[in-house]
Amino acid sequence: MSKLGVYEVPARFPSPYLGQALDEGDVTFYAEPNGAWWRLSMPKSGGLMLNRLTQPNAPDMLLFRKA
Repeated sequence: MSKLGVYEVPARFPSPYLGQALDEGDVTFYAEPNGAWWRLSMPKSGGLMLNRLTQPNAPDMLLFRKA
C-alpha cells in the first residue's frame, strides 16, 4: 500500500467523517494498488485502528461503519 498525500483525501472525499477525532493522536490514509483506500488511526488510549474506506471494485464510494 502507498501512503496518500494530505490533499488527496479531501479532494476525492470531502467528508467530515474522514477527519481526525478528538480521541485520536494521528490519522493516515493509504491506497492499495487495486484502488481501495484505508484509514489508519492511532487512538490516544493506545493501539491502532485500520478501516477500509472503499471497496476495490468501487473505489469512489465510501464505506462507513454503522454506529
